[in-house]
Amino acid sequence: MEEKQVGFFRRNFRRLMKLISAIRVLTINLVFLFVLAMLFFAFSSGGLPSVADKGALVVNIRGSLVDQKNYVDPLMRLMGDSSAQQQEVLVQDVIDAIDYGREDERITTLVLSLDEMVYGGISKMQEIAPALQRFRDSGKKIIAVGDNYSQDQYWLATQADEIYLHPMGGVLLEGYGLY
Repeated sequence: MEEKQVGFFRRNFRRLMKLISAIRVLTINLVFLFVLAMLFFAFSSGGLPSVADKGALVVNIRGSLVDQKNYVDPLMRLMGDSSAQQQEVLVQDVIDAIDYGREDERITTLVLSLDEMVYGGISKMQEIAPALQRFRDSGKKIIAVGDNYSQDQYWLATQADEIYLHPMGGVLLEGYGLY
């Protein structure tokens, strides 16, 4: 039998296809190793933060207090729409944090940091107040700190045993008649 000579183009095309296939396999393997590394670091990272004995629980409310978070279109978030980035804090999360602090023997003080609280509304404040009262009834102290207080921030701060205000700060009480 006669062996056929493989042509120049066919031989180089095969080499090119083998090279492309090797690059594809290498890329897939690198992506797989990257995903494995990310999973490893995610599951092996520190764990829960440590709490010192006789420590303080800082509840820093950043954003508006809401009962349910608003839907944010993932495409708008991806596009970087700043209005989609509005921070919201669930009232139930705040209540749960206060109750967990009440039950934890290592926590002796609750610090309400209210500087970054944007809006709450009287109904949300009235939901949080019983949790603060339960915390106080357990024999623990509540401190409110802030540079300035809006009406909602000050309403929540009045539930504390002590209120601290920056010397150059102020309290803006507009009254609920404006709503």
